[in-house]
Amino acid sequence: MLPLLDGGVLTARVGESLAVRLMGRDGRLNVFSPQGDVRETFIRDGLLTVLKKFTVDDVGEWVVETDEGARLTIVVEDPQLKPPVSLNVWIENTTVVATVATSPNAFALFMDGRGEDVYTPGSTLLMNIQGLNVQVVRFDLLKKADRIRYAGKLNQLQYTVELDQVVSSQFVQVRGGSVSLQIPAKDFSGPQGLRVLGYGQYVARLVATGDNRLIAEREITVVPERFRGFGGLSRSVRVDLHQAMSRNFTLVVGNELGDVRVLQLRLPVTVFNVYDRTHSQRIDRYQLFLENSSSQKTGDTTLLAFYNSLSIQDYENNTYLEPSRISTFTLAFDGHVVEYNNFKFSPGVPTTIDLNLYSLVLRLVYPNGSVHRGTRVVEVNGMAFRDLDERLFLLPPENYVIRALEPKSFAPVHYTLTSDTVLTIMVLENAEALASLRVSALFMALLLGYASFRLFRMRKTFYRARSG
Repeated sequence: MLPLLDGGVLTARVGESLAVRLMGRDGRLNVFSPQGDVRETFIRDGLLTVLKKFTVDDVGEWVVETDEGARLTIVVEDPQLKPPVSLNVWIENTTVVATVATSPNAFALFMDGRGEDVYTPGSTLLMNIQGLNVQVVRFDLLKKADRIRYAGKLNQLQYTVELDQVVSSQFVQVRGGSVSLQIPAKDFSGPQGLRVLGYGQYVARLVATGDNRLIAEREITVVPERFRGFGGLSRSVRVDLHQAMSRNFTLVVGNELGDVRVLQLRLPVTVFNVYDRTHSQRIDRYQLFLENSSSQKTGDTTLLAFYNSLSIQDYENNTYLEPSRISTFTLAFDGHVVEYNNFKFSPGVPTTIDLNLYSLVLRLVYPNGSVHRGTRVVEVNGMAFRDLDERLFLLPPENYVIRALEPKSFAPVHYTLTSDTVLTIMVLENAEALASLRVSALFMALLLGYASFRLFRMRKTFYRARSG
């Protein structure tokens, strides 16, 4: 149990109880309700006395006052009747992975999953620790929540206490490389427990007895008894993309009171293609950029989860959820980017973008007329590309600024692409030649400027009027 610290504040959930034990003497306590009602209770020395079990009607601040004037505040938190659910979706090769999460005092589970780490109150939790030479370990069951931080005065001295939210903590024997723990009943705690068991998220942890070294831990979900025997309950699902596009997934969402809502969900996944109308073919040389999304290219098709993360808050029992999205995205080609606004993505609906694209081949030619072969680096609209030979660009009809970097071209080429084109870029043999040419050009420009200036001065002198 925790000491009663004057000025301290603790939180409680619906279903939990406030109990006290007075050591060394009898005494009295006053309990003030959020409405201001007062109830006085006589406490016998050493006897555990339950002052209040909190219900949904008890939300608010309760105050416990001792006969010595110390006051402790208990904040009973409002239960979330419809806890928000976070859906995360991403692509791994051709597999869609979806996970759901919610607040620690609630649960959200797929009914079509692999059936992992889901338990009911009173059931047995088994953990495997093969390969460890230990006989006894400490088995802790903790709420998946922040640690309790409790501060106040005791005998005029300031104290601060930080503790894990322990539901049960006990030493257990290791048998056959595994240990087992019976999960407490609903609204009860196990040995050394500070919090009672409710529905929601917990952490099972194995700790070495000698040095408190963490041996193993895993997250579990506690659900109502009526779900015992449901083998597919899981926080995640992994399915083939085509299944993910064509079927509904059943999602079970429960709050800390045990109220359950069943949702039907379409995953936000689709396939995406770019079609080149000019050459009557789908192309694969593009990249799709969409915020808060996950994608995987396979050939000329992009497998797309158009929401990487999605919050589900507005739902009722038997709600059908089909998340669509209207957003801005960009397509990046070799040397050009196209932006699309107010584009709609829908679950399971294939998306194709039709474009007129033209091929562009950049041919690097030396002053003597020979064509450069081998590695080259060219730049198109500020994007550099290194290739072993001539690259075939597929680009929309636009204005392009093109230059060769290796070998270097003397000046950039400005070109408007309107058809399939082979564009010749004049390059120099080496950087020194290019530098010499640039110096020669600069010298010639200066020389011409100087000659023009001299000619201008001579003409002014020739036509100057003479005084009579």
